[in-house]
Amino acid sequence: MKQTDTAIICNVKQYRQANDWSQQQLADMINVRRQAIYDIENGRYMPNTAIALRLAKLFGCRVEDLFTEDDQGDNQAVHLINGEKTP
Repeated sequence: MKQTDTAIICNVKQYRQANDWSQQQLADMINVRRQAIYDIENGRYMPNTAIALRLAKLFGCRVEDLFTEDDQGDNQAVHLINGEKTP
């Protein structure tokens, strides 16, 4: 199986700021330390499933809205031979 280093895009900071919450307020609401929020937002720490679910529930969104894969490197151009389309 091919192993790739796919970057994860984290949107937690945008959701937190949209709610006008400080990192400390968010940390208190999901029962983690403020440093954990800082590290999540800066890509230094990938939260476990329980924390990701708590964040999604608090923000009223899906975990996929908070954390998505940056898969731009997987896209490759397709070249058709003689311009023919295959079924």
